[in-house]
Amino acid sequence: MAQKQQLASAVRRALVMGALTAAGTAPAIAQESLGEIVVTGSRIRSANLESTTPVTQVTAADVVTQGVTRIEDLVNQLPQAFSAQNVTVSNGATGGATLDLRGLGSPRTLVLIDGRRMPYGGVTSASAAPDINQIPTAMVERVDVLTGGASAVYGSDAVAGVVNFIMKKDFEGVQVTSQYSTYWHENDFGGPGEVKLRDTIAGLNEVNPSEFALPDSTVTDGEGKELSLMIGVNSGDGRGNITAYATVFDGDQVLQGDRDYSACSLNPNPVGSFTCGGSSTNAGGRFTDFATYDFTIDTADAFRPFNATTDLYNFGPLNHYQRPERRYSLGAMGHYEFNEHADVYTQLMFNDYESIAQIAPSGNFFNTGLVNCDNPFLPVSNLDDIGCGPAEIANGSTVSMYIGRRNVEGGGRQQTFANNSFRTVAGVRGAINDAWGYDVSAQYSSVSVNTGTKNYFVVNRLQRALDVIEVAGVPTCRSVLDGSDPLCVPWNPFQPNQVTAAQLNYLQADGLQIGRISQEIYNGIITGDLGVYGIKSPMASDGIQVVFGTEYRRDALDNSVDALQVGNQLAGGSGAVIPLSGSTLAEDLFMEARIPIAQDQALAESLSFDTAYRYSDYGNETTDTYKFGLEWAPVQDVRIRGSYQRAVRAANIVELFTGIGTNLFDAPGDPCGAAARDPNASVEECIATGVPAALVGAASLDSPAAQYTFLQGGNPDLTPEESDTYSY
Repeated sequence: MAQKQQLASAVRRALVMGALTAAGTAPAIAQESLGEIVVTGSRIRSANLESTTPVTQVTAADVVTQGVTRIEDLVNQLPQAFSAQNVTVSNGATGGATLDLRGLGSPRTLVLIDGRRMPYGGVTSASAAPDINQIPTAMVERVDVLTGGASAVYGSDAVAGVVNFIMKKDFEGVQVTSQYSTYWHENDFGGPGEVKLRDTIAGLNEVNPSEFALPDSTVTDGEGKELSLMIGVNSGDGRGNITAYATVFDGDQVLQGDRDYSACSLNPNPVGSFTCGGSSTNAGGRFTDFATYDFTIDTADAFRPFNATTDLYNFGPLNHYQRPERRYSLGAMGHYEFNEHADVYTQLMFNDYESIAQIAPSGNFFNTGLVNCDNPFLPVSNLDDIGCGPAEIANGSTVSMYIGRRNVEGGGRQQTFANNSFRTVAGVRGAINDAWGYDVSAQYSSVSVNTGTKNYFVVNRLQRALDVIEVAGVPTCRSVLDGSDPLCVPWNPFQPNQVTAAQLNYLQADGLQIGRISQEIYNGIITGDLGVYGIKSPMASDGIQVVFGTEYRRDALDNSVDALQVGNQLAGGSGAVIPLSGSTLAEDLFMEARIPIAQDQALAESLSFDTAYRYSDYGNETTDTYKFGLEWAPVQDVRIRGSYQRAVRAANIVELFTGIGTNLFDAPGDPCGAAARDPNASVEECIATGVPAALVGAASLDSPAAQYTFLQGGNPDLTPEESDTYSY
C-alpha cells in the first residue's frame, strides 16, 4: 500500500511538473513524464489534453522525416507561424532567423530552450527577437508551440505565444548524420492560354538585352550540405549523462534572375496583366533637371531622350531568393543526480554563423544635383540642351543636373553577417521532501553581431568626383587642386564603358557595425504538492499543486557604427544608422496553482481550475500578469476547456534607446499622390502634412521604387504593451 501511495505521489508530481515544464520550472523527470503522457494522433502531436492552454508539438522524428537542416523551416509549416527573418530575406536581412506566431511580430513571440529564455538575436528592431540559428537541429527532442498570451508563466514577450525547444537529455552512443539538398526548377511559369512571363522577358530582351536576360529552362541551385556528430554517454550508475554535438552546415545562394517569374522586376502599377518594369536609375545613366530635359547616353558624343520603357534598369536578378550561409555549432549538455535532493545540470552552446545578403547595385540615386559646364567628360554635341552654352562652358558655370546611374561595374550591394553566440546554463534541482521540490539556475549568454556593407557609393565622394575640370589636358577633381580631398578620382558616367577600377576604388567604401549583446538570468522556483498534507477538494483524489518562483534578468546591448553610416553617406542605404547602447533589468515574482475540483465523478471525469500570477519590476515601470483556466471532462472521451490570460511585452533595448534618424519603408504610393491616393485624405490634410497644394494628387509624389523615408527613434519612457487572450 505504501508503494502504491508513493507511485501515485510520483505521478501527481510528474503531471504538475509536466504542465510547468514550458515555464522552465520543472526538473528533467518532469520533461520525461510529459513525453509519456502526451497523446499522439498525427505528425503534429497535441499536448493540450492535460492543459487549458493549447499546445502543438513537433518531434525529433518530424525533423528526420522532413529532412530539414534549418529548424525554422519545420516550425514555419505550422498554421500559427508566419514568415519572419530567415535565409530567404535579402533586402532588410539581419543575418538571423526568427519566429513569428500569429503574425504579431517576432518580438512578441518568446523563444525558449528547455524552458529558459534565449537572448536578443541582433541590434535592430527586426533582429531583437532570438536568433534560432543558435539551436542545434540534431539535439532537438521536440518543439512545443503555445499560442496565445503566456506572460504569467513565462514573463515578458509571450504575447503571441511561446516556442520551447526541448533538447535531448539521455542520448547514448555515437550518431553521425549527413544531408544534402538542392532545388530543381523548370522555368515554364504560366498555364495554358496564359501569357508566360518568360515570353514577356523575351520581348524586352530584344530591346534591352543587357538587362532582361532569360534564365535557363532548367535550373538546379541552392545546394545545402550538413554534417553533424552527436556523442552521448550515461554514467555507470545510470544517474547522469553527458552529450556533445558538432554541426557544420553550408548553403548556396539562389538568385531571382534564375526564375522566370522574378527574372524581371514587376511593374508595381500594371495595366491589365503583370508586366516587367524596373528603375530609372539605370546602367547607362539618366540625366535630368526634372523640368526641361530628361536624357540618357549611348555614345560619347551626345545625350538622347530617356525612354521610360526601354531604358529601365532591371533590379531584380541580382537579389537573393536564398542567401548563401555557413554555420558551425558545437556544445555539450549534461546532468548528474547525486541523490534525490540534488540533480546538477549544465548546458554549453556555441554557434558561429556567416551569410551574405545581396540586392541590386548602388549608384548615384539622384544624390547630386549640379554639374559644371566645363566638365571635360560631358558630351559635346548638345550641351545647349542642358543649359551649357559657350559662355557657361567658358565660365565654368554650374547647371542643375540630377544623375541616376547604377554602379553596375561594382556589383550588387551586399550586407555581410558574421554572428556568433555563446550560451551557458548551470543549475541544481531536486526534492526537498515528499511534498516540495526546488530548481535554481543561472545562465549567461553573449552574442556578437558584426555587419559589413560592400559596394556602396559614398555620397560626398560622388559630389567631389563630378566636380571635374581639365588641367594640362588631364581631367582633375577640383578638390585635388584646392587640397580638400587629394585622393579624389574623377568619375565619368557621361560616356559608355568609361568607369574604371580607380574610380570605383575611390567612390566605394566598406561600412561596419559591431554589435555586442549580453544576457544574465538567475531564477529559483519551489514546487509543491499540497495533497501530501490533505489539502484537496473532497471530490478529487489529487491535491492542489503550486509553484512559487523569482527571476532576475539583465540584458545589455551595444552597437558601434562607422562614420559613413552614421552620416547617411552610403548611396542606396536605408538611412543613417545610429549607434546604440543600453540595458534593461527585470525582477519578477510569480506563482502558479492547479486545483483539481472533481475527479472520477458522475459527469465529471475531471474538473480542474488553474491560475498563474506574475509581478514584474522593470526599473521605471511595474506590471501584473495573470491567467485563469478551467478544464472539464464530463466523460473520458470529451474535454471542454477555456482560459483567459493577460500578457505583456516590455519595450526592448532597441525600442528604448535607438537615436532619432530616417529609414525606408515600402508602400505602393504616397497617400496624397496619384497611385495610392487615400480616399480619406482631404486636400487640407495633405497640405497640413507639408504637401504643396499644387502637388496633391500628383503622380510626381509617388516613388518609382515604391519606397519612402520616415523618421524613427526610440523612447526611454515607453510602457509595456498589454494583451488579453481568450481560448476555448
